[in-house]
Amino acid sequence: MDKLNLLPVEENMSHIERHIDPNSMTPGSKALEDFNQADEILRQCQEDYQQRIEKEGNPGRVVYAVQTDKPIGTDAVMPLSSLTDEAKGRIFSMPRDIGTDGERNISVVLIDEKDMPKTNISHVVYGPYGPTGNAGIYTMMFGDEAMPFPNKERQSPEMLKQCQEYWDNHVFLVTRKEVEATVKNLRESGRGVEAAKLDVVLKKHDLEKRKLTYKSPYNGSYHSQLSQNAVKLNVNLSKSSMMQQGREGDTRSY
Repeated sequence: MDKLNLLPVEENMSHIERHIDPNSMTPGSKALEDFNQADEILRQCQEDYQQRIEKEGNPGRVVYAVQTDKPIGTDAVMPLSSLTDEAKGRIFSMPRDIGTDGERNISVVLIDEKDMPKTNISHVVYGPYGPTGNAGIYTMMFGDEAMPFPNKERQSPEMLKQCQEYWDNHVFLVTRKEVEATVKNLRESGRGVEAAKLDVVLKKHDLEKRKLTYKSPYNGSYHSQLSQNAVKLNVNLSKSSMMQQGREGDTRSY
């Protein structure tokens, strides 16, 4: 039985930090300022996946889920049904991961930081790194276990369809600071026309606030859920201790 080689979490920290750093300007869910248990969660997941490798050789894709007794992160990816009717008319597109191989346009709507919904749920995903024989963490996210972005080169037609449907029906809630950071990045990349279009959106948002017509785009109807197929972990925030529970993870490899 060929065993996967589990790489240290540090090998993928550049991606994970965008979620566990409360000050990250990458659109998406991220940790709250007072959440400091990420290292312990990642340690527990790393140990569990190593144990699975020893037993199975290649455990495939495994999702770990954490639910705590208080909010730990922002819930920044929401289904369209969670938006007010007015907000659905204010969705716009902007680039994410500018200048990288993963750059793509995402659907977003502006929200004030004070209105950003919060969640007590986090998911961590582990699995093989393609045919390399190596494996490790894919991502750590707060809120739902979101589907991957569509990728024709890496996904089967069926998975591609599922991912496309998911993102056709979900939107990022973004703050003014995140849009400003994107505008700055676009200008520094010589993409002034795109930056100017986002500036118009920001000015309109500011005008709404000055006129006191701004209302939160989130209608409060949706709250993230634990992934049904996840290996569930209990976290005691006061003691930073963890005890594993639950079922075997989803082992689809994509």
